[in-house]
Amino acid sequence: MKALSFTARIYKLGINPCVDVPAEAAHFFGRRGFVPIVGLVDGKTYRATLVPRGQGLHRLYLNEPIRKASRTDVGSEVRFELKLDRTSRIIKTPSDFASALREQPAAQTAFRRATPSRRRELLRWITGAKRPETRCSRIQRAIASLAGS
Repeated sequence: MKALSFTARIYKLGINPCVDVPAEAAHFFGRRGFVPIVGLVDGKTYRATLVPRGQGLHRLYLNEPIRKASRTDVGSEVRFELKLDRTSRIIKTPSDFASALREQPAAQTAFRRATPSRRRELLRWITGAKRPETRCSRIQRAIASLAGS
C-alpha cells in the first residue's frame, strides 16, 4: 500500500503538539473518524491514530517520544509518510481482571460500555503494575470505579 506523504508544521493545541493532516486523508485511507496509522515522522517509525477534527478532516498528535526521536518540536516543519495500520489494537483482558469483573456485574457492564480507548487505558494501567500487590490494588480500584459509574 502506498503511503500518504505530506509536510506540515507542528503547532500546539492546548498543551498537545500536533499537525493537521491534508484533506485527502479520509479518501486516501477510505474511512472517516478515527484512523489507526503507522508510518514515518521525519524518518522515525510512529504508530498512532488520526483524530477527526470535523468536516472529514484529521489531526495527528505527536507524543514526546516521537518528537525526541525525530528531533522535532513545536514550530518544526516535519515530513510524514503514513499508512493505514491494519494490526489489531485490542488488548486481551487479563484473567484476574476478567474474574473480578464477573464478580461485579455493574463493573462488567460499565467496562463493556466504555470506549475502546478507555478500556485500553484501564488494561494498560493494570498490566503495567510491577508488583503483584500493586496489580491487585489496581484491579480493586478499577472495579470500584467502574461499579460506581
